[in-house]
Amino acid sequence: MRNLTKVLACCALALAIMLSSLPDAFAQKKLVYYSFLGSFEFWHGWLNEMEKRFEASHPGVDFVRNDVAFDQSTNQYTVAHLGGNPPDIYHPSPGGMLALQAIGALEPLETLIPKSYWDQVPEGLKQSMTVKGHIYGVEWFPGPILMYYNRNLLKQAGLNPDQPPQTWPEFEDAVMKICKLPKQGEAKIYGFALRSQRVPNSGQWAIPIIYGFGGDLTTDGEVKLDTPPTRRAMQFLQNAAKGGCVPEGISTADTRALFAKGQAGFIFEGPWGQGNFLRLSDNKMKVAPNGDAWVADMPKGPDGKRRTIANANVVSISSKSKEKQLAAEWMQWVTSDPAVVDMVFEATQLISSPRSDRMTSGLMGKDAHTQVFRGGMAYSNDIPLADARFEGIMGEFIPAIQNIMKGADIAAELAQADRRIQRITSR
Repeated sequence: MRNLTKVLACCALALAIMLSSLPDAFAQKKLVYYSFLGSFEFWHGWLNEMEKRFEASHPGVDFVRNDVAFDQSTNQYTVAHLGGNPPDIYHPSPGGMLALQAIGALEPLETLIPKSYWDQVPEGLKQSMTVKGHIYGVEWFPGPILMYYNRNLLKQAGLNPDQPPQTWPEFEDAVMKICKLPKQGEAKIYGFALRSQRVPNSGQWAIPIIYGFGGDLTTDGEVKLDTPPTRRAMQFLQNAAKGGCVPEGISTADTRALFAKGQAGFIFEGPWGQGNFLRLSDNKMKVAPNGDAWVADMPKGPDGKRRTIANANVVSISSKSKEKQLAAEWMQWVTSDPAVVDMVFEATQLISSPRSDRMTSGLMGKDAHTQVFRGGMAYSNDIPLADARFEGIMGEFIPAIQNIMKGADIAAELAQADRRIQRITSR
């Protein structure tokens, strides 16, 4: 018996030594996720819950979330890749995805995620995430940019709040009529809250106006702003600014605050608008078909078609990740598991999956606001210019917009913007 005890003790000691010499085989797997979502404190609750649920459903996995500032996210992701310390999962904007793909930081997804998943993703969303024939991102939060309108202000201006503008001439007419309304106390009423601060994003938000007048960003494959449709679009902006119907030089936050306070008839926003307006109005603005404000399709262009941009939240896999398949599993889990999709939607009021079967079932399937935006996906585009220098190009567009709104010559400003953009794209 003593000999057996000694033998067992020796075996146990040997096994312990062997296990201690093989830590990697038994260590937790880490899945590292870089995202700007956590920079918004009011979202920490559901992010922590998502992390907890994923780890519970994937024993042995440690989901590590690193939060970065939104306006620094692309730079920080680039530094992480070039410095050899990338995460497994990036959370960029569509423009940031392009920039990361251009430096080889992203892994194609079509072989990591099965066809059965992609079959549930609308074609437009897949195309927005496709670069040179490969899919590099999943739209966790699809974001078509549509037209929110203040029903109360439309009614006060003699317009039908149940029939928002369907064409751009109707939209222009409504903007001009609303901005003639008297002040509410000391507060001026604007027709249209358009972001116009000197940042690339403001140039991006002017693209739907160009679409509305029948224009585009490119001619024969090259960026060209000095075209008749874009001149007409800028004439609309100049007229609106001259009439005091559009505030000049304001930020994204300013536009949202104006609309939430009932000081603007229209604003272009994504699905996040509903939650923002409720929060910024101290829960006073009801966004509903019969409420203070609602959302509608973008007005039709001269060809009778609707077009708009989109601004999705994207998740992509690092080309240097050692856990590519696990990262792909997380992408599918967070956008497919019905309980998780509902949990995220309930917490954010954002469209929490790119899958058609999820958008039409559960909490989203019952939500009228979500269904308006689901319809907008048919004519929205996250990447209106498939160029990694997109943000730089938009950065050269916004000075022209600002000068035009102040009364500068439209053709001259657009021609100068074209020359500045040419210098960027010719490098």
